[in-house]
Amino acid sequence: MQKNRITKTCSPELIRQRAITVRLTDGSIWANLGNGRFIHQKELKVVEIELIYSKIKTVVESGGIIIAKKKHLENSLKLVEPPLKVKDW
Repeated sequence: MQKNRITKTCSPELIRQRAITVRLTDGSIWANLGNGRFIHQKELKVVEIELIYSKIKTVVESGGIIIAKKKHLENSLKLVEPPLKVKDW
């Protein structure tokens, strides 16, 4: 079984282009509006990517594929190669 590798740092620009949703370290889920802004799914609060980038734990793209993760809160957000499938999509 191939182990997934954590590779290079994931930039805000890549998240802006590819992410459908992101999960923050507090467990909240934010949806990408496609213009660099994200909306909280319950509170309907809209913020720029720069305001939440440091708090992002997981980045998911179309089809329920995890493309980036943060293993520990102190670490930077890293791309996952090969991408992982979300367990419950």
